[in-house]
Amino acid sequence: MIFKLPSGGSVGRLFHFRWRWYSTEAATAGQPRVHVLHDYLINSLGFSEEEAFSTTQKVIHRKFSRNHPDSVVTFLLNLGLNKIQIKNIVKKAPRVLSYNVQKTLVPKIRTLQEIGISGSDLVKIMVNYRSVLDRNIASPVEYLRNLFGSDEKAAKAIKSYNLLLVGDSPRKIARNVELLEKYGFSRNDVCALLSGHPSAFFRKPEVFEEGIQRVENDFKISRDTKMFYQGVKVLVSLTKSTANSKLGILRKFGWSDAAICVVNLLMEELGYNLDYLATHPVIFGLSFERRLKPRSDVLKILNEKKLNKRKSGLYSVLCLRESEFVNDYILPYKDEIPADVLDSYLKIVGGRSL
Repeated sequence: MIFKLPSGGSVGRLFHFRWRWYSTEAATAGQPRVHVLHDYLINSLGFSEEEAFSTTQKVIHRKFSRNHPDSVVTFLLNLGLNKIQIKNIVKKAPRVLSYNVQKTLVPKIRTLQEIGISGSDLVKIMVNYRSVLDRNIASPVEYLRNLFGSDEKAAKAIKSYNLLLVGDSPRKIARNVELLEKYGFSRNDVCALLSGHPSAFFRKPEVFEEGIQRVENDFKISRDTKMFYQGVKVLVSLTKSTANSKLGILRKFGWSDAAICVVNLLMEELGYNLDYLATHPVIFGLSFERRLKPRSDVLKILNEKKLNKRKSGLYSVLCLRESEFVNDYILPYKDEIPADVLDSYLKIVGGRSL
């Protein structure tokens, strides 16, 4: 059968005609009708005729009862989302409106709440990763809980990079975790790298390994030093072309490869810019492993916990004698500094228990 398109009408009328034609043909062919969803999108979520038509095309083989969309929207509103946010979620994953709230949606939300993601953090994830309610997130969450050994750390990683919830993320991450451990990385180092640069773990293992080998072969940084971790952190977080470009620029200004790795630590983890570092060159003459790294770790934690009442910058902290640093930045806060950081610091500087 050939239909003559209406003439002289708007694009909206054309889409309306196409929708009515589709709905009739679908019914004739025995396909499930989705006009319930089409009308609901327009009347309840403010979709235009064109938007409703485009969205329903994604779910032409699903049945929608009249009560499911309402119950889903009410559920999302109660979680703290507004109508515009819900509309954007439905555009991306319209079959969410066909789900049974108690059987399908509540368990997904509970999975996130159980590791401490709720309120505005939960809303932000649903807004940024609009397919989250349409995915199997139980497996990725459980994998991250086991990997980090902590719900809090797993939640922090997910909040910083929502795509960790993608269904096949455990497989992609695991292959690069195994690779890092083969090169001697501890589980703590692996987790720190994953938290700081999660997107890198979605790359193919051969690309990931190339960055690791460049640190050892091109930068001549031994695996036995902590600088090796920093070098890997720099290179796996960048594509090869981007890394070559950035490193090339710094080398032109006389930066050594070791100094470049230090710069990455200072800029990314502590937030210092190149202007600050350029005006305090003495920083690069200090021992990375015995002074720069352990003190910057302590200072970072104090800043995160808003305990650095002195508002001291990195340079002034690095210039303190060891006894002064311990008295001013360790002893007053020894109960606030994580035990592993404190133990690592004391071991590195040759200190005893406090």
